[in-house]
Amino acid sequence: IFLFPSSTETYGNVILEAMASGLPTVACKKGGIFENVIDGYNGFLCGEKDTEDFYKAVEKLILNEDLRKAFAKNGLRHAKGKSWDRIFDKLMESYEEVIEECEVRERKIIST
Repeated sequence: IFLFPSSTETYGNVILEAMASGLPTVACKKGGIFENVIDGYNGFLCGEKDTEDFYKAVEKLILNEDLRKAFAKNGLRHAKGKSWDRIFDKLMESYEEVIEECEVRERKIIST
């Protein structure tokens, strides 16, 4: 089980590294963590500084081997989908969308 309670390092590569190592993850509901930890699928998301929430999530994983294995399998699948090629493809798509939006606005301004 990988426990990541940080509320300041909100996009840690360590989460992906833990998932790639087959560890179910328990992390803080904050920032970019949502991009990797899918609550109830490959880990649990807990409230910031909510020790009881973290405790319950870890306890569930300790007591339920099937859940631990499912989260580990799903985390590994998620981590494999985060190759650098895929990350850069997504980044380029985002840039292309922004450029297209700017071009549309520019055409509207010119046509008025």
